[in-house]
Amino acid sequence: MFERFIAQVDPSGLTDACGLEPSFVCEWIWDVSDNERLAEISAWAVEKPLKILFILVGAYVANRILKKAISAVVDRLVQERSLIDNEEKSDALVARVGRRAKARLQKNRERAERSRQRAKTLGGLLSTLATLTTYSLGVLLALGEIGFDLGPLIAGAGIVGFAVGFGAQSAVSDFIAGIFILVEDQYAEGDFVDLGEASGTVERVSLRTTVLRDVHGAVWVVPNGEIRRVCNSSQIWARSVLD
Repeated sequence: MFERFIAQVDPSGLTDACGLEPSFVCEWIWDVSDNERLAEISAWAVEKPLKILFILVGAYVANRILKKAISAVVDRLVQERSLIDNEEKSDALVARVGRRAKARLQKNRERAERSRQRAKTLGGLLSTLATLTTYSLGVLLALGEIGFDLGPLIAGAGIVGFAVGFGAQSAVSDFIAGIFILVEDQYAEGDFVDLGEASGTVERVSLRTTVLRDVHGAVWVVPNGEIRRVCNSSQIWARSVLD
């Protein structure tokens, strides 16, 4: 009965060729050619590629905007720290202060440098997350335009993600611990730290691992998730006993 109603409203067959909500391209091709097959082909050959291109371009633009915003925030933080550092590096100021004041200025410079490094690292992390999020949404929307049923796809991805996450709990723990290490400024490159099973100078800090070089020159790669305590001998001040 519904098909009979459609046929009465649309005797020309436009609905059969272009659907209940015909697009401008499909309707125009139908009006010009009066060919149902050509109108259907136009929807796939012209309209859908244009929609997919628009979605992908939108994802790219959104990603660029997010990365620009993150970069602007990080640059502002770094600039504020740089202004403080430049003021403290004034030769005329250093020449007029005493030993304690010079030591305090040096500590402030070290703190500013650590803050700059931490801000850049977190900015890179946020930029990566923004890229993954925007392009993942773009791909899902593009698949929806092609005609894929996203319900089973999302459900299957959830099951696979749960299985992978269950099997990669240590990797997830490493990433989460790495984020807290950076946010809390537990240590940074150049610090001498004791992580329990390994101690030495920090050469590199990533979201997954911390790389140390001990006093014998050996390189230790420590997963961040396995770090239970941190003894930092380089942050602000430390005491050394000399025989």
